[in-house]
Amino acid sequence: MSETIHLRDALRLMDESMSPSGELVPFSISFVKYSKEKPLHNGEEVSYKNCIKTAVRQNMKKNMQRGIRVIDSNDIKTVHIWLITRFNGNSVRW
Repeated sequence: MSETIHLRDALRLMDESMSPSGELVPFSISFVKYSKEKPLHNGEEVSYKNCIKTAVRQNMKKNMQRGIRVIDSNDIKTVHIWLITRFNGNSVRW
């Protein structure tokens, strides 16, 4: 059984994902997809391993979103924080 982590702690770990030596520490994340423009895929859960936080546009934090980069594919994804279900293998609760 996996442990549970509070959303604020997951976001803090994501924001502070840098080792003392200055290297980025990758994390894994799962979330539910939601898009007003593409409703066909809403509700689909996606998971990414080896992610790092990217710089965010100015309005992303206001809209409760974070930017992540998947290291393996170099894709950049936008994640709505309220739709995060798992972080580093732990279930996320609000």
